[in-house]
Amino acid sequence: MQGKVIREIWNKVSWWHYAANCDMCCAKISSSDARYYCKDCNYSVCMACSSKQLGNCGVPKMFVPPTAGWQPAPQDLIANAGKAQPGDIFLCGPDKWGIHHCVLSIGRMRPADPEMDDCIKQDMQEVRGMDVFCCETIESTRAVQGKQIVWYAALTFFARNRKTGEAFMVADIARGSSTLELEAEPVKVKLLMHPMRPGHGGPTFNPQAFQEALQMAAETSKHWSLRTAVKGFLNRRDAEGMDPDDYSDSQARATLLEDLERRWDMRPICTSVAIMVWQRYFKIVGSKNSDEAAKLILRWMPLFSDKTLPSALVKELSKCGWIVRGNLDA
Repeated sequence: MQGKVIREIWNKVSWWHYAANCDMCCAKISSSDARYYCKDCNYSVCMACSSKQLGNCGVPKMFVPPTAGWQPAPQDLIANAGKAQPGDIFLCGPDKWGIHHCVLSIGRMRPADPEMDDCIKQDMQEVRGMDVFCCETIESTRAVQGKQIVWYAALTFFARNRKTGEAFMVADIARGSSTLELEAEPVKVKLLMHPMRPGHGGPTFNPQAFQEALQMAAETSKHWSLRTAVKGFLNRRDAEGMDPDDYSDSQARATLLEDLERRWDMRPICTSVAIMVWQRYFKIVGSKNSDEAAKLILRWMPLFSDKTLPSALVKELSKCGWIVRGNLDA
């Protein structure tokens, strides 16, 4: 099965094609929801049901939400694996065009400072009664850019409904600024969790290598590109993940790595940030062997940074062991 969200623009012409009922609990799955789906069986599973199977891999008996406080003790690594952390991808939306905006987490989710909590709730009535959390993030967006780098880095605030578990992006403070900027309205958030955390099947996550990859990508970042977005839309049928069988020898993988590095220099869209950073990360951790780096990319981030739309990102990464959550907790 693979993760799935509504395809960009598709909701304007065929929203009923996406809508379905969960084949486990019969709950309605709307065009704004994520789900797991088997195309061959025409079988759909909602986020509530899928999270019971996938969301807590390796966590025995009890569910620890990712918005709970981080506990660094080694014996808690498995429990902490279920919480939002660096390298995860927030999926914001969809908007009226069925488009999700991808934001890369570069920090761990934690409770917001009480002063910020009060400030947000005072000016945004919709989130009163909710819990407010924050996390360092970085993104490429048409609307804003950073002061020191082109990509927009910020401390981003999220509100979580205690009853439903729904999560929303509500505000941020840009890096280098002290001004709290509120969203016009709360933006619904889903979460794509990477498998390099304990108990999820991937190689051990290297925080230092991730920060190095992030810094390299950010320092060479370019402005968001409408041309790249249009290219991704027009080539959506060709934007699926790379097939490792097409790169069966070391020469083919060396050529692939060169091609990916060339694509890193192209102007990005929102999905490009996560793809570029993670591919650089695998190049760093496999630096002693470039062929090994290419194999890691083909296994865990087999996407082209210059033409992958958010719906394709979710679909392909879920095949690689990334876990889709309908909100921050489930």
